[in-house]
Amino acid sequence: MASNRTRGFVAVSRTIRINGEPIEPADAADIVETEPDVYSILADGKSYEARVSSNGISIGGRIFTFEIEDPRQWKRSTHAAGAHGRASITAAMPGKIVRVSVSVGDEVVAEQGLLVIEAMKMQNELKSPRDGRVTAIEVKENDSVNAGALLITIE
Repeated sequence: MASNRTRGFVAVSRTIRINGEPIEPADAADIVETEPDVYSILADGKSYEARVSSNGISIGGRIFTFEIEDPRQWKRSTHAAGAHGRASITAAMPGKIVRVSVSVGDEVVAEQGLLVIEAMKMQNELKSPRDGRVTAIEVKENDSVNAGALLITIE
């Protein structure tokens, strides 16, 4: 992932989704914030202006919706995911998936074990932050994952 060169736009260990698809920012792109929420982007010999708002990113008259999944935003003690909407379970550090305890479509309750990940020779069980239904599982047993990787989605 690209380095943290701009305020909240690109950061290490974050997953950025444009129109629902995960993207990897070009490492060769030069991104400079020219004014609050306005960025000048130089990539592949072309110049772009990107305007960021709560509605999306506007580039060349096209608006792209975006979402940034940051594993640092989740707080174990507060379960930051609300009672409604989507909860994304992500890897806090690189590791190996030891066990997946749920399947897509399963109903889960808060604090129910979802999967076990081994990191730094320790096994950690990741639990559901709230009640909901598993809508996606992005990993399987023995998969290696990077920090910030999306593992399970609950709605």
